[in-house]
Amino acid sequence: MEHISKIKIVDDIKLRNQIVTLYKKANHETTVGWSIAIATRLLKVSEFNNDSTVNEGIKLVKMWSVGKANLQTVRQASFAIHKLARETENIVDKTILRCLGQAIASVHVKEHALIASDYAIKSIGLINDNDIKKISQSRKYQLYLLRSLI
Repeated sequence: MEHISKIKIVDDIKLRNQIVTLYKKANHETTVGWSIAIATRLLKVSEFNNDSTVNEGIKLVKMWSVGKANLQTVRQASFAIHKLARETENIVDKTILRCLGQAIASVHVKEHALIASDYAIKSIGLINDNDIKKISQSRKYQLYLLRSLI
């Protein structure tokens, strides 16, 4: 059964469905780490790569993963990232920030990790004029990364 993306994207549905199947088997902590890795990889092409709000959000997720940050603090960091996204004019940066905001929010609800992976694909599509080869490469990387973390 196909799991439909919550956002409109050009995608490699076959690879996405493989990711969804594996994602459903992964535990919460694994999906958080997976989505943060996807988002931080994308940040390298964003003007927000060294933004203090972005860095704080990533730091809080790492602290949460070792029991040193509470859920509410991490959720607030996610809200701050989404606020940055709303205020950003550049569509690529906006989408990358949405990816990161969803990845951080995955600490609260596992499904946000999958939404983050979709925002990553949307970002890749925006950067590469929806080149399906680039999108498929990105999905292959996501699948590889998830397999390696499980």
